[in-house]
Amino acid sequence: MYPRIGLDGFVLISPGESGSEEFRFGEFCLVPSKRLLLSEGTPVSVGSRALDLLIVLLGRAGDLVSKEELMRHVWPDTHVVDGNLTVHIAALRRILKDGRDGRRYIVNVPGRGYRFVEPVTIVPLVKESATELPRHNLPSRLTRLIGRDPVIGHLSELLPRQRLATVTGPAGVGKCSVANSVAESLVPAYRDGAWRVDLATVTSSGRVPNAVATALGLDINSTDTLAGLVEALREKQLLLVLGNCDQVLEGAAALAVRLLEATPAVHVLTTSREPLQTEGEHIHRLAPLACPPVDRSLTAVGALKFPAVELFVECAAAMLGSYSLTDADAPVVAGICRKLDGIPLGIDLAAGRVDVLGVRALADRLCDDLILLAAKNRSADPRHQSMKAALDWSYALLSADQASVFRQIGMVVSPFTPGMAAALERDPDPERMANRLGELAAKSLLIAELDGAEPRFRMLEIVRKYALRKLAELGEFEVIAQRQAAYLASLRNRSAAVGG
Repeated sequence: MYPRIGLDGFVLISPGESGSEEFRFGEFCLVPSKRLLLSEGTPVSVGSRALDLLIVLLGRAGDLVSKEELMRHVWPDTHVVDGNLTVHIAALRRILKDGRDGRRYIVNVPGRGYRFVEPVTIVPLVKESATELPRHNLPSRLTRLIGRDPVIGHLSELLPRQRLATVTGPAGVGKCSVANSVAESLVPAYRDGAWRVDLATVTSSGRVPNAVATALGLDINSTDTLAGLVEALREKQLLLVLGNCDQVLEGAAALAVRLLEATPAVHVLTTSREPLQTEGEHIHRLAPLACPPVDRSLTAVGALKFPAVELFVECAAAMLGSYSLTDADAPVVAGICRKLDGIPLGIDLAAGRVDVLGVRALADRLCDDLILLAAKNRSADPRHQSMKAALDWSYALLSADQASVFRQIGMVVSPFTPGMAAALERDPDPERMANRLGELAAKSLLIAELDGAEPRFRMLEIVRKYALRKLAELGEFEVIAQRQAAYLASLRNRSAAVGG
């Protein structure tokens, strides 16, 4: 089929005709069959919904596409408010740098829809050989990733220059999802593709090279697996993704350093709750999703501008078949997201309870009931079936001393100083406590705030609830509560003495 040429040089295509062509406009090239957007030959990170919108708009380039038609194509089985469309069009415009240097791609016709106004040309794709070997083993995403386009774009631009990067962050924040999306966007940039190795089940650092060799399908005939692996990859150009390195940090670090020294075109992306702490490592601390501030007048459209709320609504819609955020529920849902500190796993699990409780009862019970945050999906990774399981994974990796401090500081309202935390111990030692708090921050169980005269730390609320539960389970709650009460009383007495 030949492309149909419309007025003003536009190529007219329909979404069903885009399987074997690529579409070029401005500095960009879209390959729908690979769901790949390139800017001057470099992969661009773009969310799934935004990409769907672009495909539909390109298919009708030059024509006005109504809001209803766009939502019907992009959300075929879900009722959504106009705010969803507005948010994703805005994201797409940012990605395309629409409006910069006088360039316009997407024009809004108020109250009616959108029009793609840049001329588009079609170039047939060269058919790939049926015998071409796969160039990645990345898992297919069953749901879209919300609110992560900026960080995916940043890491996708960084990795070709920075050969080792680690994504760190607290339990449930979405480190592996981000790393997989970055790798997926970079597959075309590496001749030998991108390969993921999940180290969650590897409990010995010495077994890390074997796990990598197995994932890559390499048969290493050597007593020194690491040396054999290095030799096998010496001439390769690929991205290696080492996921869940927490239990085998030393082994992952040793492998990464050896590969970077001996294989000039192998790049490494790792995920862990703490950095590898190796030379040349770029550390990206993945933040929770942004939540709306407290605002009783918050509307559905305003709430949906925040990715935490957008995720909640989409997860609730997936559970219920359809779900539309109302203005009345917008402040309540925003409050749920704040209680969960914007942690994607927690938001996903909480949204899964809307069918039983509704948003208002869920909000009332959520703060004190970690049991609510459990998945109904039995196929999920065991660590992701509940927030408790995700935090259990982090807690199990602590030393006895670190675990003791972690439990105790659950009693302290954030933010707090090392001196405030040390007051909860039998023999207070602020310097020792500062070291332990730094270790917990490195493991993403605390957030360090270092912009003041004295370092301060805070716990995410859901992590603090977990720590308090552990404190109670071990029979330590009353003792630590008494020490805290004594400390607060001493502060009041000192303040009264100074005032008097």
